[in-house]
Amino acid sequence: KQWYQRRVRGVLGGICRRTGHCFLVQCLGNSSDAATLLTLIQKNVMPGTTIHTDQWAAYNQLSTKGFTHLTVNRTLYFVDPLTNCHRNTQEGMWHHLKRRLDSHQSLEHVFIEFMLRRRFEANCGVAQIENALHAFVAVLRY
Repeated sequence: KQWYQRRVRGVLGGICRRTGHCFLVQCLGNSSDAATLLTLIQKNVMPGTTIHTDQWAAYNQLSTKGFTHLTVNRTLYFVDPLTNCHRNTQEGMWHHLKRRLDSHQSLEHVFIEFMLRRRFEANCGVAQIENALHAFVAVLRY
């Protein structure tokens, strides 16, 4: 766990609950301040999207930037009883990403492979894309 936290610190990720598509981007300089996160969110998430987060202050400006922002206090609830906001989808994504980390791969390659797998598995199923994905990842490694 400690290796994972050192290696993936400063990463922003999101997942669409409707499609299963996700994005993962490394924050410049491993910075996770509000300005950095808002810039990355605006580049990767369509305006008008509903974003579920914890109550970390860096996310407070999301509703002023054209997003619907719902929060959940994870010390009290897994699912907010008033809004039904939860972060379980994101937590599941991080769990699956951690399982793919390999100290010999660059984070960029891990992120690309993970995002492609999520997209193709959601749209095509695992069996149809497995061989093509292995070939694509092999090219990325060289």
